[in-house]
Amino acid sequence: MSETGTVSLADYKVKLIGVLASAAGRREVGIEGPPGLTLSELISRLLVQVNKSQFADLLIDSATNNPLPNVIILLNDQDCNLF
Repeated sequence: MSETGTVSLADYKVKLIGVLASAAGRREVGIEGPPGLTLSELISRLLVQVNKSQFADLLIDSATNNPLPNVIILLNDQDCNLF
C-alpha cells in the first residue's frame, strides 16, 4: 500500500514597477512554488513566467546571471541589499 503525500505550495506576489512592468506587460505576477523559495529561485521562476527577452535583458546581467545593479528588489518592503 502506498501513501500519497501532498506538497504544499506557496503563492508569491511580485510587483513590477517602471520599465520592468512595461517589458513584462503587467504590474504584478503571481508565482507558485514551495515555501521557502530562495530569491534566486523566485527570479528564475519569474523569468519563465514572464517569458519575454526584453524583460530578462532589463533584469539580469548576462555576464554574471545576477540581477543588474540598477534593479531594486524589495522583500516585504525591505531592500534586499540591506540583508
